[in-house]
Amino acid sequence: MNDHKDSLVCFTGTKETKKAVAQQLKDVFDGSLKVEAYAVEEGLPTHIETAYALYSSALVYEEVAATVVPDSVPIIAGRMMNFHYLDELLKLPPDTPVLYVNDTQETIDESIASLRALGIDHIHWIPYAPNQSLPKAPLTYAVTCGEPALIPEEIPYQINIGARLLDFSTIYELSSIFFQAQPLQHISESYLKQMVQLQRRVLQAQTSAEQLSTHLYHVLNGVNDGILAFDTSERVTVCNERLARLLHIPVRSATHLKLKQLLPFSDLQSFLLNGAHDTSEVFDVYGNQMLVHRMERSVDGIVIATFDAANTNGGASPSFEVIQKGQYAKYSFDDILGHSPVLNQAKALAKKLSLVDHSILITGETGTGKELFASAIHQASPRAHGPYLAVNVSSLPEHLLESELFGYVDGAFTGARKGGKKGLFEQAQGGTIFLDEIGDISPTVQARLLRVLQEKEVLRIGGENVLPVNVRVISATNKDLAEEVYQGRFRSDLYHRMNVLQLSVPPLRNRPEDIESLLYHFLDELKSSTTLIPHEVVLYLQGLSWPGNVRELKNIVSYMATVAEGNTITMQDLPERLQQNTAVEHDEALKTFAEGSLREDECTLIQQLMFFEQRGINPGRKRLERQIQEAGMNYTEHHIRTLIDQLADANLVIKGSGRRGIQLTDQGRALLKQRK
Repeated sequence: MNDHKDSLVCFTGTKETKKAVAQQLKDVFDGSLKVEAYAVEEGLPTHIETAYALYSSALVYEEVAATVVPDSVPIIAGRMMNFHYLDELLKLPPDTPVLYVNDTQETIDESIASLRALGIDHIHWIPYAPNQSLPKAPLTYAVTCGEPALIPEEIPYQINIGARLLDFSTIYELSSIFFQAQPLQHISESYLKQMVQLQRRVLQAQTSAEQLSTHLYHVLNGVNDGILAFDTSERVTVCNERLARLLHIPVRSATHLKLKQLLPFSDLQSFLLNGAHDTSEVFDVYGNQMLVHRMERSVDGIVIATFDAANTNGGASPSFEVIQKGQYAKYSFDDILGHSPVLNQAKALAKKLSLVDHSILITGETGTGKELFASAIHQASPRAHGPYLAVNVSSLPEHLLESELFGYVDGAFTGARKGGKKGLFEQAQGGTIFLDEIGDISPTVQARLLRVLQEKEVLRIGGENVLPVNVRVISATNKDLAEEVYQGRFRSDLYHRMNVLQLSVPPLRNRPEDIESLLYHFLDELKSSTTLIPHEVVLYLQGLSWPGNVRELKNIVSYMATVAEGNTITMQDLPERLQQNTAVEHDEALKTFAEGSLREDECTLIQQLMFFEQRGINPGRKRLERQIQEAGMNYTEHHIRTLIDQLADANLVIKGSGRRGIQLTDQGRALLKQRK
């Protein structure tokens, strides 16, 4: 086809690389070199005659050369980054963890080395190829050179810096072959000009970073709170002047210390290392009562803490007093995990209700997270700086519940504390009280509670003086209180006083799309070495009824993480009662596709997937199509796509996103074995 001395045939792996390299050759040689370019993923002619063949990589050479262009002189290209698309990388903050994605480990290693050589070494590169395990810590950024389909879907920010180009040594070799008499001066100048422009952008980015660092330094040291940050190795990365003064150490020496050297207090260390995100506690630090607020960045695991020496200025703020007593809401709306429409709808309604100072009745099945919603409502309300007290009213006997809720005076009963005791309603003054399982309280307690809601006052047990209270009441129940009222077991007037605003928390079975994120969240909480949950397991769990809701799911994750071997949970790691359900569903799947009902085209596709699986390959749809056609089956692309969808619906195959391939499930393998 091509035997001209001034012509070149170029082979690349992908369409994007083909386009980029062809354009580069056109620009460098001013159109004087005729180039025919082909991409393996688009399909190739059966035979091409050419004197010289350029391959974008050794892998492409191995796949193409022997069959398509056996008699040509091979030129295996060296590659370099496309300078025009690197600005996005220069904008990333120092030490940002970034996933570098490509199709092979060799390409990934070469690309990262090239980026570092170009001065883009301020970020933490994490290599990733298809079918590899993602790091346990969540990632925000992923970078690829022309392979965006390979980036895992769960990474929110994806940067495609374009296909890699031919490096200067390859351009030089091509010029020597095709234009021996032509000087390379204009090529060298063009290449060097791009390098100078890149280095100029690198220097500009470094200058901007230094200016930003100076600005942040002044901001950190201009606030009244002490500020601390440390990384996953417990190395202190930030300690502002205010905190250094509180700790009686020179500020410059602080960032060379480990956390335990800087803060030799075991209780404070435990809180900073293991505490929940966005929580506060009070600690004694060198004689000062400090309110410490802890936050953790999910992207890189960096912990940031603020220190408020609240007792050094002569008085404590209400929020400090509340936290010192432990009377604060631990959960915000950010702690209610999931993005399903029904959950988002419930959260949106709860946020509206939080702004109105009326009683709220939260209904929902056991384990759905009613207390999380109550806590979040308090945090988002105008009462957020006041106390938040929660009590499960079904867990206490009637006489003890009365004394806890309403308090008692001195001598009210045998064993009463001298001087009496404030009840929870008094302690919650200016804040919120959460009464869980409200449907279980006795008629006596119902009558006393009605007085609080109706008259805004409380009478201690044994007392004579009524005390005014300013408290918002949030109640919760898993019962149908309207039915309880109808049956005469719950007071109608109390029900309507509590039920001014209503919120229903959806059960887990109504939001199956949230299950996968909950699974990984619970694994992170457990700090488990198990980091992968196959799609097959997720799909099965999404189909369960979950009578215990999120609480039940959390218990099952704890069980599976305990019994799993390695870093992957399998169907065999499910609790026995769920495995029995799995066996039933497995048998039903086999029955549905029994001999005679499994069509020949479905069987062919499963057989070809088994062919690839035995070779350690998860094929994409196009590769599967080529293999089926080579096996003598003339199926169209639409036909194959339909087959894959049908088998996926039957849980016989799993469709990977992008180019991560198609895989057989256990049911698919068993069905094929049964058919044989």
